[in-house]
Amino acid sequence: MKWLSIMMKHKNLLTGVEEHLSMEDKMTLSLIRKAIEDQDVNAYKAVMDSAYGTPKQTTETKIETDDHIVLRFVNAEVPGHTAPSGTDGSTDEA
Repeated sequence: MKWLSIMMKHKNLLTGVEEHLSMEDKMTLSLIRKAIEDQDVNAYKAVMDSAYGTPKQTTETKIETDDHIVLRFVNAEVPGHTAPSGTDGSTDEA
């Protein structure tokens, strides 16, 4: 975005040194300062998500059943690997 790339002379909020910073740099430094000095958890999360990406949410599901499960792998060939005999994908079930 063009507005974030505008360069201006600003005081670096972390070092106290006046330097040319983009608006994006100034906002990022502002969030870092807020996370540290104000111990602001939302500012910390925003900085970390911006730097490393938003963590993917994982969900664990547990299904309990008295039935048995049959897994059949179709086209699960691994190059350079020979399947042991009797594992051609056929089943004894009718």
